[in-house]
Amino acid sequence: MKLQTLLYTIVLTLFLANCQTKETFNPVPFALVGLAGDDTSSYEDTDNSTSSTTESSGSSSSSSTAQGSLTGSTSPDNLILAPPPPVAATSIGNVTTVIPGVPKMQVEVDTNPGVSLTSGTEASFGAKALLSSPPTCDASHPNARQIKIKNLASASGALTVESITLETSSSHFSLSTVSTGDVAVGSENNVYLCFEPSTTGYKAATITVKSNDRTAPVFRLIYTGSGAE
Repeated sequence: MKLQTLLYTIVLTLFLANCQTKETFNPVPFALVGLAGDDTSSYEDTDNSTSSTTESSGSSSSSSTAQGSLTGSTSPDNLILAPPPPVAATSIGNVTTVIPGVPKMQVEVDTNPGVSLTSGTEASFGAKALLSSPPTCDASHPNARQIKIKNLASASGALTVESITLETSSSHFSLSTVSTGDVAVGSENNVYLCFEPSTTGYKAATITVKSNDRTAPVFRLIYTGSGAE
């Protein structure tokens, strides 16, 4: 192996060792000073995975897959360190991290506006009078709750709502007219859930929202209530 190739190998080995001992690092461009010679080489690296090296006629190339990435050519004697690609948005409690261009669904109810619900949340209508002939489920219904489905993406990334369904056994609940399809950035899709108890006692229903949200493609909201004389 020529001295120049050996020098490059040592520098790259030190770089990869540094990446493996740190969880995060800032992109820092740096230069390699080559020795006089006629061989050229190219390098492309992305840390922490498989790698391969080939040599022929005084040239070499290496590649691997991982968190950070290093691209460039040693012909101009440059190595440029680039950050890893973005991952899907995440939520911790009521704090949501949004990545530009990635659709991010937030579900709210009108009784607690501005608060992002997590899948599996349970909400309650409380005790309601029996309804023998309930009216149409819409904003004017006496036992209506508005459910807001928002797209929080910070850049172009349409949220596609595939379906909004009510558990078929929930005979004491009904949904308003459902609108599916794309929800533009900053917009929302609203639907009403109505509680219509015909008998006394505890009732429950599950609403399921399916979308192209990366972290919660299937979102479930549970509503309870009780019928009272």
